[in-house]
Amino acid sequence: MYQHSIDHEGTYHHEGETSNRKPIPRAEAVAMVKELQRMMDSSIHGHGRTRVSSFGDVVLTRLRFMAGTLNLMVEMNKNLVEASQTAAAVFLRGPWAARQVRKWIRAFQVDQKLPTNLYSNWNGSVMEDEDLSAAIQEWLRQKGKYIQARDVLDFFGTDAAEEFASLIDAPPSLRTAQRWMHRMGYTWMKEKRNQFSDGHEREDVVDYRINFYIPEWTKLERRMRKWDGEGNEIPPKLNEGEQIVVVWFHDESTFYAHDRRLTRWVHENESARIYKKGEGVSLMVADFISADYGWLRSRCGETPTEPVERTAEGESAK
Repeated sequence: MYQHSIDHEGTYHHEGETSNRKPIPRAEAVAMVKELQRMMDSSIHGHGRTRVSSFGDVVLTRLRFMAGTLNLMVEMNKNLVEASQTAAAVFLRGPWAARQVRKWIRAFQVDQKLPTNLYSNWNGSVMEDEDLSAAIQEWLRQKGKYIQARDVLDFFGTDAAEEFASLIDAPPSLRTAQRWMHRMGYTWMKEKRNQFSDGHEREDVVDYRINFYIPEWTKLERRMRKWDGEGNEIPPKLNEGEQIVVVWFHDESTFYAHDRRLTRWVHENESARIYKKGEGVSLMVADFISADYGWLRSRCGETPTEPVERTAEGESAK
């Protein structure tokens, strides 16, 4: 056993004084590899297929990761960063795992502290850790409204994820991240929506519709052409001096930039929102149509219809 570290100049440091930036001498790396191998060998019990480690699979894998990194330093003359990155690639891990193994090695260098595992099966039970769950949910909130399970994977590349290194070795798979989304209260579903807020129910608009528009329409409707179920025209009964009334309707279709983004991860605590009609960049196509003459045309038979693109502020972008 050793209780000290040696820097590249041969200076001894007492326990707990090792700098994370100082290189690990080759001799010390060799000593740590031997000690890790001794620990792993002594943890194995049973024979054949019944052989198991008292450390458990997760910690045993971490110790092998550490020993592999240190061995690369010894055999290939790599520094700690280079060796950790190479070992991470061998273990099919990424940069995040390489950073973790460097931390584990430094901790082991100081006082032989091992990278413990709080959960035997992190895929399922690690999300029971309230701090980790809260940290991931805060990260997702920062991402905005349209989050995805892949954002959970990105969390493990942040500084906030470093404090949970004792729980997991590497970011979860995308499928596991999707399961975590459900465990955190999210459901992949159509967005909760209330009615659109477009002014139709304003008090003054309702008053105009009931007390002016409908009565005037009723008066004019008597003088309009009608058609039966077979398409035969029913002429209006006009009083002396009256003329047929032709109504031109303004038909409008507006396509919004986010119309297709109705399905997303919705949290169980999220309530339905009222959306303003026309919110966001839009493309409007408008025209006039009459039951008597069809679409409004110019004298040469062309329609004046032209799409108009509008910005989120309602200004024409044409």
